[in-house]
Amino acid sequence: MTTPAITQPRITTEAVASALLWICTIAAALAAISGIGAVLAADADTRFVELWREVGFATFSILFAALARSPRRASLGVWAALILNKLILTAAGVAWAGSAAGAGSAMWWDGALTVLLLAAFVLSRARR
Repeated sequence: MTTPAITQPRITTEAVASALLWICTIAAALAAISGIGAVLAADADTRFVELWREVGFATFSILFAALARSPRRASLGVWAALILNKLILTAAGVAWAGSAAGAGSAMWWDGALTVLLLAAFVLSRARR
C-alpha cells in the first residue's frame, strides 16, 4: 500500500514581497490614525501642514496596499516613486536628526520602509 505524498505549500518570492508590503501598509495606516489628534489640536499656523502629513500617510497606505495585492504587476514608475520618496526622507532625517523636530524618528521609520520596499521590489522581480 502506498501512502500519499504530503505536499508542502510553496511560498513564492511574490508572496514574501506581498507580506512585506502589507507591513508597510499597516505602518502607514497606523501613522495616519495616530496623527489625527495632532491635526485636531493644531493651531491655525500648523493645521494645514498637519493635515497634509495625514493625507500623505493615508495615501501611502493605499499605495502600499495596491502594491501588496500584486507586486509583480505594478509599474516600475510606481515602485521608483515610492522607494525614492522614502529614501529621500530617510536621508533628510539623517541630515537633520540633531536639528529638526521629528527628523530622528522619521529617519528610523522611513529608513525601515525603504529597506522593506527595496526587499519587496527585488523579491517581486525575482524569477519564480
